[in-house]
Amino acid sequence: MEKKFTETKTAFYFDGTIADGVTESKKFTFLGNFLLSGIVTSNEEVTLRIEEGIEINAENYIKTTDIILNAGDVKSVEYVLYGAYAKISIINNSGSTATVVANLHYRHENIVYTRKNDLVKIDEDNTPIVDTDDYTSSWFDVSEYKDLSGMVKADENGTFRIEYSDDQSTVLASDGSSYTANTTPGFTAQKIGRYARFVFENNSGSDQGSFDYVLYGRI
Repeated sequence: MEKKFTETKTAFYFDGTIADGVTESKKFTFLGNFLLSGIVTSNEEVTLRIEEGIEINAENYIKTTDIILNAGDVKSVEYVLYGAYAKISIINNSGSTATVVANLHYRHENIVYTRKNDLVKIDEDNTPIVDTDDYTSSWFDVSEYKDLSGMVKADENGTFRIEYSDDQSTVLASDGSSYTANTTPGFTAQKIGRYARFVFENNSGSDQGSFDYVLYGRI
């Protein structure tokens, strides 16, 4: 991937607290292809939202991408902007005040940016699940991905699935499988809806002693 850059500018900088139900945002304009990059971290689950438009100073955003940060995540961001203007927001609906540090910059690209078949980590967890309980991830906007894949390992039997929704609420489709203890199946799922989440149910009759899973999206 070859890139050539000119001046780097600050797109979004925040270092402080965001109360529950509050959104911190910043708008900026640009012309051409720009690479947005940086790091965001939070002690509570928050959403990094990137909105893009083609009419300068208009409010008609034509593309919205949501990146979920789980509590304690340090998320590296690398995202290509196309068009004329954008708005970046940190949305806190965690139920608690979030301490957030975000430092994002954008730089002009002089050639086309391509990332074919790159894997982007969407979610991961390693907390054992007690019997009859489950791990259910947040909803993720998967519209930019070609398909989803992942890995899972646990020391007890169970079932896992990927659920799909159009509104982050109603499950309209799912793709799942049974799981045998201490096996290491990789899985691939066709992207069906705009939003997806991962669910692992422990129906083994015993508490788990170990559980590890990771979910990727393929660009």
